Amino acid sequence: MTPAPPASSRFKLGFMTHVMGRGGPATAYHHLTELFVAADALGVDGGFIAEHHLAGPQAGQLPSPLVALAGIAARTRQIDLGVSAVVLPLMNPVRVAEDVAVLDVLSGGRVQLGLGVGGANIARYPAFGQDPQTATEQYFAKVAELLAALAGEPLPGTDGVLTPPAPGVLARTWGAHGSEASVRRAARLGMGVMYGTATLDAKAVQFPLVRAYLDEWEQRGAVDAPPSARAGLRPRLGAIRMLYASRNRETAKVELAGLLRVQAGRVAETRGVPVSDLTEDEIVAGLNMHIGSPDDIAESLRADPALLEHVEYLMPVVNTFPTDTGSPAELDRTLRWIEVIATEIAPRLGWSPATRTETMEVVP
Repeated sequence: MTPAPPASSRFKLGFMTHVMGRGGPATAYHHLTELFVAADALGVDGGFIAEHHLAGPQAGQLPSPLVALAGIAARTRQIDLGVSAVVLPLMNPVRVAEDVAVLDVLSGGRVQLGLGVGGANIARYPAFGQDPQTATEQYFAKVAELLAALAGEPLPGTDGVLTPPAPGVLARTWGAHGSEASVRRAARLGMGVMYGTATLDAKAVQFPLVRAYLDEWEQRGAVDAPPSARAGLRPRLGAIRMLYASRNRETAKVELAGLLRVQAGRVAETRGVPVSDLTEDEIVAGLNMHIGSPDDIAESLRADPALLEHVEYLMPVVNTFPTDTGSPAELDRTLRWIEVIATEIAPRLGWSPATRTETMEVVP
């Protein structure tokens, strides 16, 4: 079955960041806030923070993105505040719902809630007393409880309901999934789906996920969503992509040489070959990276089979580009990265900033 086009011809431009950097957590969190402030000023629609537990500075150093987003909410006006994704098997779903509800009120209804098993966090499950072997089933059981809480249904064992209420978040909830079975379950729950993990081929792996998700929506709809919320839910797809702009493709590869060396092992493992057998171009392709001039990147994105025809949200990865220890140049290069995406790449694909209001909505 051919997937239907997105509900709107205008896709939203976001970004996803892993909160990396060499200057320590305080510097990394400062840079994160400034990235959101700059993106908000550029009219970028949303920013999504990856959740990493017990990880180092080059693997992601923010275990509590909802806490960070509360501070970011006070510095921004319009930009969506997203998580990609809360590692739900490690959490109490009612407690997550409470934190999300408070943040949604503080931000004027800007939360985009990504949920997942957290593949990069699987090795950390024992630290939380959880078994990684049961991660998927734990996840879906807790998703159902979380969605029921957001919908205002009585909480388990009580007649109480979520306070403050946050029913609007249900239409802004996403699952980070990588199998056809899981995206079909997400569709039945009325969730959006984020996809785009590096090394998952866009044509062979990601496009079938898109097709399965949209097919499930068409065939069954959100049958497992809270009954009171079903009418307001619709299919939503968000694609995460790695983009890097330079003068041309060869210059980009030179500037990315360190990153390509670090990531070559992932590609070699996926392909079942020695790292020494891989060329730079094969590493770039294996990581699903779109590099080169803005024109090169726009052309490459247009040819991506799992992208523009389907997505509501395009989320390029924007991580701190290390220079020396937490230097201002590190932040400057990161801010330039999001500026190039918003002013030189996305407009070539038909994106333009949404009309902005003068002040942030305040929820009474």
